[in-house]
Amino acid sequence: MENGATKKPSSEATKKWHFGPNDLLSAAGGRSIRGIIYKIIANVDERGPRLMVPLGHGDPSVFPSFRITTSAEDAIVESLRSAEHNHYPPSVGLLSARR
Repeated sequence: MENGATKKPSSEATKKWHFGPNDLLSAAGGRSIRGIIYKIIANVDERGPRLMVPLGHGDPSVFPSFRITTSAEDAIVESLRSAEHNHYPPSVGLLSARR
């Protein structure tokens, strides 16, 4: 077991401490954002005239229409290679961000 225990709790301990699934929490899992998105996707007619873009996917890199420009990529690479930003910011934040 993870905590180093070698035995599972006995059924007496389970009864004493009321271990077990919480039905309210189990039911709430179906009302998560992901659960709602799955319900919406299940009700979409795939034969429709337009392609559905799953905005709840969370990873825009899998869609070619969400690519950044090469100038933005070059700015990121230049920033990394300059080694001017390889540190934590001051605890009060960056001056440019505070302005």
